[in-house]
Amino acid sequence: MFDINLLTRQEKIKLLLATVFLVASIVFFAYSIQRYQVLTKSRAEEALPPLKTVTFTSTSDYGHIINVPFISISDITQNEIITRLKQDRQNNRFKVPIRLTNPALSVLENQNFKDLSADARTIWIFSFADFTAANTFYQSYQDGFTNQVFIELSSLDVNTKQQLTDFLSDNPTVGLLAPDVAGWQPSTIKSAFEYMAPPDLDAASFTISFPIGTQTEFVRNAFSNFYNASNDIPAEGQVKINYPAGANLALTRIFFEETVPNKFVARLGVLSAAMISSAQTTVQTVEQLDPNNLSVIQSIQGKAAIRYFVLGEYGNFSDNEREFINTVIQFPATLATIAWPPASPENNNVWNNNITGLIGKPSITAGSDSFIGLLINHESSKVRVQLPQNFKIAASKSTRNEPVTPDAQNIISFEAYEAISFNGSFQAAGTEPTATPTLPPEAAGQLVCDAGPDPYNSNTIRVFNNTDKTITDLEANVHRCIYRPGKIKKSFYKCETAEKCDPNDPNCDHGVWDQSSNQFDISIAPGEWKTFTMTVKPCEIAQLDVQTHEQHVADSVYECYNVGSQYTDPLPPSRWQGGISFAIQENSEGYDNATGTCPVPTTPVPTTPVPTTPVPTTPVPTTPIPTTLTSTPITETLTPTATPTSTPTSTPTSTPTNTPTPTPTLTNTPTPTNTPVPPTAKPIPTNTPPQKIAVNEQPPGVTPWTYILVPIGLLLLGLFL
Repeated sequence: MFDINLLTRQEKIKLLLATVFLVASIVFFAYSIQRYQVLTKSRAEEALPPLKTVTFTSTSDYGHIINVPFISISDITQNEIITRLKQDRQNNRFKVPIRLTNPALSVLENQNFKDLSADARTIWIFSFADFTAANTFYQSYQDGFTNQVFIELSSLDVNTKQQLTDFLSDNPTVGLLAPDVAGWQPSTIKSAFEYMAPPDLDAASFTISFPIGTQTEFVRNAFSNFYNASNDIPAEGQVKINYPAGANLALTRIFFEETVPNKFVARLGVLSAAMISSAQTTVQTVEQLDPNNLSVIQSIQGKAAIRYFVLGEYGNFSDNEREFINTVIQFPATLATIAWPPASPENNNVWNNNITGLIGKPSITAGSDSFIGLLINHESSKVRVQLPQNFKIAASKSTRNEPVTPDAQNIISFEAYEAISFNGSFQAAGTEPTATPTLPPEAAGQLVCDAGPDPYNSNTIRVFNNTDKTITDLEANVHRCIYRPGKIKKSFYKCETAEKCDPNDPNCDHGVWDQSSNQFDISIAPGEWKTFTMTVKPCEIAQLDVQTHEQHVADSVYECYNVGSQYTDPLPPSRWQGGISFAIQENSEGYDNATGTCPVPTTPVPTTPVPTTPVPTTPVPTTPIPTTLTSTPITETLTPTATPTSTPTSTPTSTPTNTPTPTPTLTNTPTPTNTPVPPTAKPIPTNTPPQKIAVNEQPPGVTPWTYILVPIGLLLLGLFL
């Protein structure tokens, strides 16, 4: 046993100091370990948001989306809202049924109601508390109007059952949605079908509300509830409905608490869930795929698809939100098949902790590899989404009102509570060869030029030679204009040189012709695809035109034919106006909202030189060309690969875009002229003495090594003592 009394005074002092240094070194080292931990991976990698993967191929098919979405109008006397709706419908948007709640008889005399009813394709949904009020309104309605009508009732009274039955018998074209029950109540839905069976009861209606929980949980639970409801899977303590043949459901209202972080993004998730669950429970036979004849579209026996769903209150949607709602409408409007998520009938967890949304392949537009998509992040943090490597997004929009650009690995970054809509296609690759497209019958014998469902949000035109001869005079051109918010009015906007613009047309934007993008005398053989793509630079609107050198004096099958691109005059399927197909896209990157301008280079940029090849229709403008517009070559993907060898010989002579005459209800704001803005001088910074110098909030000289070397030194000093 060690006896400290045997040590001399000097030895005792050394031992005491050694012990103090040892304890100090241990304390100091423990603090350094806590303060500066050793990393097993880089901080950059650690900071990356979680990665989700969206997997699908050009042949993925989980059934057709066959739904009837509708909008609500709370006050049809609001002229501003109705004028905007009429303009949207003129542009072939929001052509869905319109619901009015408890409309008074005076509505029938309102000019807005009359204007909307003048379109024979308008379908009305009149919502009332009981049949007596609905019957009174309908009797007056049918005296002056002939549009198809649905009656929505929030109660089914046994005392008026016979009257309701007689009413539906006397008016066989009138549909019935009832009982608009709050939340999913199987016993009430079962009673509704016992009260009135299909087809008299078109759909049993219910609402959904946001429960306690996160936005992600709400949307995932919405799909789970839709799946269980459609498949008649009762929860514990609930009854089984035993759906009769032909049963359908209707989601008539979506309620949100004020605490919901992003109500609109949550709404997009609920609508996606409704479309997916509906496809899982709908009979998928080809002869039944007719959105204009819903009577032959049936739910699978023993199940009930959510055939009808509400999009929301039209007047509450912003301009950007209306774009997203219109994307939702495009899924059933094009009879799209679900490519993602894997919505097989037995899959009750289609998103499986992944990002939510829906990707579909339109069935009635050109190009079997053309897709439309809606991806949604309901999390309160950022996420990344990996798309298939050879899937290329042609056009996109975010709820942040910006285009979306995948990185080199085809990964998209999402902010918290952000949604994106897009269209795109698979590029030719070893694992995804470009397939021969499925074209509608009208495309037989035509030169098909497809700019996608929305040519005003596209940078790609695919040309398919469905004629009997090789076409040798295909040409592509790009015009570039300066970006400003709200410039693009669908069905009206065009980007042209000043000489080609009608001075009385406020929607013709003065820009420059990109000479470097001009391609001419391109050959395309029968049965061959060619893809033309333009790059849209920051703070720019660009327009891609593809045409042949035909004189456009007659309806020739060797000129561009439109099978599915909307907002054109005439609407598809038809010849592109003048035989010229177009795709227009904007890029808001770099736009300064504070000044309302695009950045201007601080050094002079040469104006576009006089081209050595002919400029379309007119020579180069003599007016100053905005220096912010630069030429970017157009890219072309050929399938199979072909190299044009001819010399330019032709000059296009027609206007690339359609210019329908606006109706008197439209007000077109003149487009601002493209005047170069001089750069603003930046103030010279003053030499202000630094107030605080620190790295990672540590003063100069204090580094992680300090906290490691000091305790080691103390330990060694103690040992030497």
